[in-house]
Amino acid sequence: MLHAKLHGKLRYDAEGNAKLLEDGLTSTVFERLAYLPDHQLIAILFDPSLWPLHPPASGLPASVGSIAFWPLWTWPKATAPAVTRRSTEPDLVIEFDDRILIIEAKRHDETLSQYGDQLADEWWTARHKFADGRPISVLAVSGLRNPKRELEGLKRDTLNRLAALSHGEFDDRPETFDLGYASWRDLYLLIGKVLSHDRPEQNRLLEDIGSGLIRHGVRLTDPCWLGDMRKMPWSTLNNPFATGHFRRPDLPPLGFQGEMRTCSNFFLDGIFHDRF
Repeated sequence: MLHAKLHGKLRYDAEGNAKLLEDGLTSTVFERLAYLPDHQLIAILFDPSLWPLHPPASGLPASVGSIAFWPLWTWPKATAPAVTRRSTEPDLVIEFDDRILIIEAKRHDETLSQYGDQLADEWWTARHKFADGRPISVLAVSGLRNPKRELEGLKRDTLNRLAALSHGEFDDRPETFDLGYASWRDLYLLIGKVLSHDRPEQNRLLEDIGSGLIRHGVRLTDPCWLGDMRKMPWSTLNNPFATGHFRRPDLPPLGFQGEMRTCSNFFLDGIFHDRF
């Protein structure tokens, strides 16, 4: 959570412990991705699965430029007079050789916390800041309950806000605005596909990201239902290390506060564990 600390984003409880909030989660994941070779970072962020509505500009970037966490941008003057805000602060902005990518991350998967007004304000400010004509895309991470159903509505709300900000200059054609989405879990799985598993340092990086997500309460595998347990032999349920179907990677020790457990967490050494 280095960048969260450097930018004053960490919050602490009464005992001085850092709270596990969205800025710390954003920093934990993306500051590690920033160390990847350009071609791997590009392959992750522009994988077609993250852009189901409309793919970004044709082709892929050739190189990665600057990566800025929580840049504070002055609000452009050429804006509708009803807007009184003075600045915007995206979570992450990555400059590529041929485009700009804004990343807005939220804390929880399967909750509604992405809003079109915020995405539009960040895009609109970026358009005035980067006046070289490079297209600007927005990747929303987490914050939708049902992405297949809600992503189109989020894009529509964003376009409506942009039309108001631009005095009608920005039209609402779908191809004029690229919006992608990934849950934390899907992003983690995609990272695992792109990394080279014959390289120990990339395996360690993936382990760090997985551990960070779990510590923030992100479930990395499908939930285990009682109906599933009834179909499994006792020998499998009794050994959490015998199957990857229920086992989460980098599972914290039993009793970790805030742990979201799958069924295999309850059976260890032949003993049923039910403690928090």
